[in-house]
Amino acid sequence: MPKQFNVPETLVQSVLLGKNSPSVYSPYMESIHSYHIIAVNMAYKLGDWVDCVFFGDASFPKKATPDFFEFSGLKITCATELEKECGYKVIPRNAEHRYGITFKPNYISWNGNSGAAAINLAVHFGVVQILLLGFDMKLDEGGISIGIVFTLQIRIPLKGSLKYIGRGSPVLPRI
Repeated sequence: MPKQFNVPETLVQSVLLGKNSPSVYSPYMESIHSYHIIAVNMAYKLGDWVDCVFFGDASFPKKATPDFFEFSGLKITCATELEKECGYKVIPRNAEHRYGITFKPNYISWNGNSGAAAINLAVHFGVVQILLLGFDMKLDEGGISIGIVFTLQIRIPLKGSLKYIGRGSPVLPRI
């Protein structure tokens, strides 16, 4: 993702080595600051312009750094173990529709990972165009893009388009 925003490689390396927080990318990502942003897991650290963080692992808040508890945006999870904890909106996984997009109110399709579940969250928010930044689109052993398989499997019924920026993958066509 940083390459699409012209973040200098030295800065990228400093984040990867833990010397800097991902928030150092923020000035380079100014073009998306005015959009509604759902961050997945640690991506909430990109900046105070992130509206919402979604995570699926109940242990994530304990693993996250102390600044996670200071994050002022929405904290949404599908980890029902956290229902009684203050500060989280819990949207349970739809057991009858585990993959794809569920339109059942107050439920989410897990799809096996937080990033894919966050797409379902965006649909519940009424989003018609989704831009995936840094979404893992690397190839599996068979040379098939995991992200493209995902989009073909779920046939996302959006009026807009599903787009991806990152790791050299093309923008996906209108679905």
